[in-house]
Amino acid sequence: MRGLPQKKNARIADKMELFGHLRRYEKIRKDKERDIYNLK
Repeated sequence: MRGLPQKKNARIADKMELFGHLRRYEKIRKDKERDIYNLK
């Protein structure tokens, strides 16, 4: 039972990392959209 919480924490860490990547991607996409809008 000792390894169970560690696995859970690792899974949460993976989710947080993935979420961070998604947030970063969203931010980059918004910046690009703004640049495109400014170029028009």
